[in-house]
Amino acid sequence: MNHSTASPSQASRFEPCSETEARMSGFWLVLVRLVCLTLGVLSVGLFVASILSYIANHYLFCTATAAACYAHGQLTSGDVRWLQELGLSRDFIALYPIVLDSILSLGNWLVAALLFWRKSDDRVPLLAAVTLALFPIVLNYGLTSTLPSPWWFLANVLSFVGSLSFILFFLVFPSGHFVPSFTRWILVVALLYWGLNEFFPFPSFNPFYRFQLLNGLTYLGLVASVVVAQIYRYQHVSTRVERQQTKWVVYGMSLGWGGYLVLFTIALFFPSLFSTGSLISVIKSTAVYGLLLFTPLSLGFAILRSRLWD
Repeated sequence: MNHSTASPSQASRFEPCSETEARMSGFWLVLVRLVCLTLGVLSVGLFVASILSYIANHYLFCTATAAACYAHGQLTSGDVRWLQELGLSRDFIALYPIVLDSILSLGNWLVAALLFWRKSDDRVPLLAAVTLALFPIVLNYGLTSTLPSPWWFLANVLSFVGSLSFILFFLVFPSGHFVPSFTRWILVVALLYWGLNEFFPFPSFNPFYRFQLLNGLTYLGLVASVVVAQIYRYQHVSTRVERQQTKWVVYGMSLGWGGYLVLFTIALFFPSLFSTGSLISVIKSTAVYGLLLFTPLSLGFAILRSRLWD
């Protein structure tokens, strides 16, 4: 990457917010802290409540169409027989996704708790804490979909807030400003995309439901845009000190989400390769969770090692 410092003209255009400007106090600080704590507790509680129903769901054979079984992560009796021939037991098939989910979720929650403890009066770290706390719910639609229907609306609200928080955080990190300024329109696209898919997933007026290729490409574009925005900011806007403090986050995010985008693109155009019950699907899930774990680990490392937000 190019490590030259930003030019004076760039510095004036993208001047980061000051520490005083980014900090909150008084009533608003108490209110925001309370909201963030509530979201974090709900995320952990919903995840734990989902585990037993998820395991029970995976012990039931799916009798619907192959597409419906894949959408809900369930196995057919033929899938189980095929996997058992490879030496994978039914217990392993049911429990392995839970282990992956739990490791990734725990990593996100620990870093979120660290951020909240260290910098809960600063807007950007607090946004990062909310993003990490809600990410397990964003990622695990298959987990929460096995809960009774009264829980679904709460899961959709948390997933919607978490998805927007993820996009917003990586568009404004680390200064708290959109860089370049037109990237704020990416947040508008994200609002439309997740608003329709979370609260109106099946009506005909939802273009992302009617055209699955559009759905996949929009999701791919949103994730790719935040990766590109961070790389652009790092190369052309950040000062030398900012680069030192954020390099682990940028490297970890680029590596983790870059690899994830490659796997997602392959799965988008060749879905049959990753059908539920295939060994490739198990390997892909392991790789995806390992790649996504780079984000909370790199953020935690940047805080502890490079004194990010210190």
